[in-house]
Amino acid sequence: MYRFTSENFLLGNDRAKELYNTVAKDLPIIDYHTRMSSKDIYDNIYFDNVAQITMKSDHAAWRLMRANGVEERYVSGDASDKEKFFAFAKTMGFALGNPLHHIYHLMLSKFFGIDLLLNEDNAQEIWDTANAQLGPDGLRARDIIKLLNVKVLSCNAEPFASLRYYRLLHEQNNDFSVVPTFKIDNLINIEFESLQKDILQFTGKHIETLYDYEKKIRDRIEYFHQRGCRSLDFAETEVFFEPIGTDVVDTFQKIVNYMEVSPKELLDFKTYITHEIIARATEKDWVFKMHYGVLMNINEYKTRLLGKNTGFNGFSESVHTRNKGLYFMFNQLQNRQLLTKIILYNLNPSRDIFALVTSGSFQEARHGVHGLIQAGSAWWYQNNISGHKRQLTNLAEQSVLGDFIGMNSDTRNLFLLILHDYFRRILCDTLGSWMEEGILPDCPKTIGNLVENICYKNAVNYFNFDLKDLDIPM
Repeated sequence: MYRFTSENFLLGNDRAKELYNTVAKDLPIIDYHTRMSSKDIYDNIYFDNVAQITMKSDHAAWRLMRANGVEERYVSGDASDKEKFFAFAKTMGFALGNPLHHIYHLMLSKFFGIDLLLNEDNAQEIWDTANAQLGPDGLRARDIIKLLNVKVLSCNAEPFASLRYYRLLHEQNNDFSVVPTFKIDNLINIEFESLQKDILQFTGKHIETLYDYEKKIRDRIEYFHQRGCRSLDFAETEVFFEPIGTDVVDTFQKIVNYMEVSPKELLDFKTYITHEIIARATEKDWVFKMHYGVLMNINEYKTRLLGKNTGFNGFSESVHTRNKGLYFMFNQLQNRQLLTKIILYNLNPSRDIFALVTSGSFQEARHGVHGLIQAGSAWWYQNNISGHKRQLTNLAEQSVLGDFIGMNSDTRNLFLLILHDYFRRILCDTLGSWMEEGILPDCPKTIGNLVENICYKNAVNYFNFDLKDLDIPM
């Protein structure tokens, strides 16, 4: 039978096949940045049908279906799951070469043994075959984790969230760990009243001074640390950091009393509190993950009609130009000897080298790790063959490829942990091609060690995850 996603899928040369099949294929997965639900993993949720694991809430699939002229009721509307899946399968029949075409075929093959082409003609057979393996007695959340040999999942958690399910998962003595990532956006964007409600809920009293606020943040960092957290995450459209010229203590008083503040006062406060949070995280040897360049909900009409975060996002053209924000942040941290482990995730492909050149000016030996400042794996709109190969090429040419901490999925969908396999195939194909072209030495052992480090070992060392109870070889 013809198989699109054969064992050598995306592996275009003999060296690539050797690297993947003897080194990368079966390595444990350390996914250090996801948006999964610890409660879903603890509850070991199941899935009613294949639509729920493909396009039900995948905004990338929604965008593709809209581009293919699919009516909205079959995308995010009131059509049945089966109708939506059939519309999705029909779109996949036209989306040849798209990363989702690759990823969903890998998913169907790995989890369900389905090697049919995903298209309109095969939709019914795929629907029946996959659904027979789902439901309460079928493939569940923890089955997926074990099947892919996942050892660590780090999941974004809001700063005032209860971490109950992380504790309960730890007490189960699973052969994998689920740990939180301290997501700080709502600590920075304090002008929104929703934050005040969160503070009141978890403190039982009003935060009256900046000192109170910083103490609460320190308490939450300690709370997260005790539950396995080893990183914080921040996402912004612009890298806004700039020299502070106003009184941040006074600005905070205005904010908590719902008084008007100027744009400069607000920007200064955000610069100040971000640096203070990073400083506290540095004391814990945490990693600072910074995602920048996202423009959310750029289609105003559709956002009003369908709601926020329904697939209408873009990226900023000018994220690096405003006041040299990254330079200012790095200099301020280094001047205070608080430069920590930092991962820079850039969404704009025309700005990829910027992060590498910037980080190269601030690298140093600290924390016992190689590659103190990292350029994150190709993210979101760059999570495709050309995006990964471009990122690997830039990293090899501008920095130290062997220090790269590899892939993270950044997904809410457990099945999309298959992205690690997608990345590993692209990595091995890239390195194998370079070996055959003479760009790399034709030394399978040396390059095999490189693959093992990038896919697994570097992330363990960088994040200092506690794996002593998991019996994981290093």
